[in-house]
Amino acid sequence: MNEVWRVLRPDGIFWFRVPNALEWFDGAFETLPTKRYFTPRSFTYLCEMEQWESYGRYYGFKGWRKFRYNQGKEFFELELIPRK
Repeated sequence: MNEVWRVLRPDGIFWFRVPNALEWFDGAFETLPTKRYFTPRSFTYLCEMEQWESYGRYYGFKGWRKFRYNQGKEFFELELIPRK
């Protein structure tokens, strides 16, 4: 995430779609190289200012603003804007 933050322009938007482990637990590990579950709360340390100030920055994460969020049964999508 920090590398995406580094190369993305300040007005750029990072869009991604990941399996929603809350709704589709088996789908998160459908392929062997996948090693993480993601839930909508997985990104709070990057996006929510209070969480980022308390924990995310401490662990070296760059700050992001949540631009758009869409949750489906199997996947959720996020659009993030870097705080630069």
